[in-house]
Amino acid sequence: MNRSFILVDIDGPLLAGKSNYLPANRNNSLDNGLEVKLDEFSVWAHNIWVKYSNANIIIATNWIFHKTSNELKHIFKQNGLEFDDRYYEEYLTTHKKRTSERGHEVWWTIADLAKEGDTFLIVDDDQTCDMIKGYVEDAVNGKNPATRWDKMDNPPQVKWIEVDTTEGLSLLNFKEGGNFLGFNEYRSETYTPWDYMNYDEFGKKMRTKEEKEKEKEEMDILLACMI
Repeated sequence: MNRSFILVDIDGPLLAGKSNYLPANRNNSLDNGLEVKLDEFSVWAHNIWVKYSNANIIIATNWIFHKTSNELKHIFKQNGLEFDDRYYEEYLTTHKKRTSERGHEVWWTIADLAKEGDTFLIVDDDQTCDMIKGYVEDAVNGKNPATRWDKMDNPPQVKWIEVDTTEGLSLLNFKEGGNFLGFNEYRSETYTPWDYMNYDEFGKKMRTKEEKEKEKEEMDILLACMI
């Protein structure tokens, strides 16, 4: 069975720069950051990704230098992140060195962990994650002797969602991540994960692919008549 992983960063994706000015976050230094208030929309978005993709969680953050794994889990749980049974304990956090860059840390972890058909969603504001695309291409094309994805019929898929450091996770980021995790795929079912999410979370009526296509055709005709 194919596996999905979300590599979760704190600063930027879960804690936008602007959120440090909230009253709840002004005294983080007094409680060692354990009572930090994460962004509500981002918490909701991560929960939706996990719920409808059954993804495993790997923590990718510099907070690991001054927080234990249990402290990070405490921060996530008290903010409503529903990760309790989704942490990938074998790789709870990315590989890390004092002098390493985030892009290296994420790639080292993916390269060690990846199996055929796996999916990795990287949610991060660190620009060094841009280098991962090149590593993936080399692995798929057989140019990396240490990571031979070219021998796989269905090599791992890797995507970096670039989050704005100051503004945090956007609605576009959320939709992009959902689509990468397969939310827009029908697979063998009548409905997509987006359909189930909209029904479960917002009570919207679920529509089959045929119903959506018919609605689009009717809308196109209506728009053509208005021109």
